[in-house]
Amino acid sequence: MKKPIGRRLQEELHKALGQFPAVVIVGARQTGKSTLARTVEESGRRYFTFDDLSVLSAAERDPSGFVRGLEGPVTLDEVQRVPGLLLAVKKEIDRDRAPGRFLLTGSATLGPFDRTGETLAGRAAVLRLRPLTGSELDGNPEWNPLEALLKARDRDEILSAFARKKAPALRREALLRGGFPEPALRLGPEERAAWFEQYRRTYVERDVPRLVAVAEVPAFTAFVALVAEETAHVLNLSSVAREIGISVDTCRRWIGVLQATFLVEALPAFARSARSRLARSPKLHWTDTGLCAHLAGVRDVGELDRRNLAGALTESLVFSHLASFAEGLTGSCRLYHYRTYGGTEADLVLEGRGRWVPLEVKAGATVSKGDAKGLEAFLDEHPQKAPFGILLYNGDEAIPLSPRAAAIPLGAFLAGK
Repeated sequence: MKKPIGRRLQEELHKALGQFPAVVIVGARQTGKSTLARTVEESGRRYFTFDDLSVLSAAERDPSGFVRGLEGPVTLDEVQRVPGLLLAVKKEIDRDRAPGRFLLTGSATLGPFDRTGETLAGRAAVLRLRPLTGSELDGNPEWNPLEALLKARDRDEILSAFARKKAPALRREALLRGGFPEPALRLGPEERAAWFEQYRRTYVERDVPRLVAVAEVPAFTAFVALVAEETAHVLNLSSVAREIGISVDTCRRWIGVLQATFLVEALPAFARSARSRLARSPKLHWTDTGLCAHLAGVRDVGELDRRNLAGALTESLVFSHLASFAEGLTGSCRLYHYRTYGGTEADLVLEGRGRWVPLEVKAGATVSKGDAKGLEAFLDEHPQKAPFGILLYNGDEAIPLSPRAAAIPLGAFLAGK
């Protein structure tokens, strides 16, 4: 049997099982949740999936009886398909709080997982599994460049941290490949397109009908294709609603559906206070660039260039990696985007350990001092907490960009080699 690819979440999963009665792994379909769950090889642990109709039927018929009948540690896969199960798990945990009793996986927050925090508060650790990162694909799952960003005192230290890393440039093919294990690791371009199309159909036919009215599905399909073209942008709900022929409230609800199934994330705007952050519009990022490109109708690198989507997809790829890296750090770490009223912006801002690091993303292989404009604006505004900024670009050398900004190769930053 082929050894599963190493995931950065693996160590955290094993630690959580030793501490909490339940651990919940959430994430989009096909990110590898079941495979990760099966790496837990404790003696006597049994595995049940609610994709098995006989298991699903038994659990739906009597959730409490089903859970009471489980002996020893168990893994329950795709729990969102049984809405009453979490309450039954809670009752069983209250009877016996032994660590690691339940390992649950789920592909949607709507249904039971919109109440996970309330139902299993103090009883469960919730872990998010995202698409594969470049370092996981390269067999280096422990790599986390955010450690260097949060330790470096100035631009020169961050340049030194990446000076010896000579990873190859990020190929645009990687944007079309994405990070779902099957298409990323095993499939060529034609097979990959068929896989993504089947994913789209399965998602629309299986997951979405639980979350939107059946009559809305055709319009929802058009909505998904349009939103895919808007990755890495602040989404104009009125414009999207007008083009699809739906209300703004429906548009907002459907964005919630995409978020609930872990396909998109809203990146909040940076501001000094939490109140003002909530008052500004978030950016929308698709969590997997391969699926995003497919939904937008992009099938090859030539189409990627003709549609001028390489920059946006590269930014979304970096966001997805940073979100994964941030969750692997000790202590709270958050991500934002930055934009002034005058239109100056930085693609991302990392907040953690008492400091802020602005980041700009460029798909091209050349940089100039003007590319640091947004970084410098942020650094000027926050000189005490933001000592430097970085520009991620598709070159092969870490170079100074300005007195406070460094240009770091995308390949080295994402893969760590």
